[in-house]
Amino acid sequence: MNPTHIQNSTEAPETHGETLAVKGRRIMTNATKLFGVRTPSGCGATRRDTRKWGLALFVAALVALLTFGWGASAAQAQKTPGVTQVTVTGTITLITTDAPLSPTDIYQGGTITVGTQQVIIPRNLLLELPANRLTLWQFARLSHVSGFPAEGHAIAAIAANRLPDGRVIAGWVNVLKGTSPLGDSLTGKVTFINTTQGYFRIEGTPGSDTGGVMVRLNDPGAVHSIQSGLGCSPLGGTNCSPDDR
Repeated sequence: MNPTHIQNSTEAPETHGETLAVKGRRIMTNATKLFGVRTPSGCGATRRDTRKWGLALFVAALVALLTFGWGASAAQAQKTPGVTQVTVTGTITLITTDAPLSPTDIYQGGTITVGTQQVIIPRNLLLELPANRLTLWQFARLSHVSGFPAEGHAIAAIAANRLPDGRVIAGWVNVLKGTSPLGDSLTGKVTFINTTQGYFRIEGTPGSDTGGVMVRLNDPGAVHSIQSGLGCSPLGGTNCSPDDR
């Protein structure tokens, strides 16, 4: 062992209190250099002042964190100037897809016109249907009818943003069957259910397969109902649902 590292016992503090006093004086000397304040000497004063400065630093750090942290959060949550949120609901009068329409790119966007308001459908947005989610490309390409408004009677509920230039861009779109024309809707009490052939009657003779109106579900794949028997095509079709939309 290097003898220069051995402290003479006469130079070392003889008590624990003297050791603490030496450490305290060193701490307060450092505090004076850092803060420019000379604090009273002594072990008790040293501890009190050290705690005081520690608490002051903690409070200052907390205030800075809250001030700058909340400021950053408010800046992030601030809306883009001039952009307003709008909700568009009503009957769909026109649907267009981006041109040229790709035969394979199913994520193309387009527009949906609700009443007279045109709404831009951005690329990749999925339309919410009662039992499915489709892109606008799929919604248009998979249709088996011409798409004239008189045939659809569909309504849309769209959550969108209106830009300063007047354009309305959709962020969420829900499409569903709306109010049908006269003669295309039916209400009433179910008076009979035929579980063998998969239909029911409304406002007929209670408990009897007679009278009223016979109703079948539009179920081309026969997933939810039986598609055979009374009311089916006499030509021997695969099911009783002529509309495969």
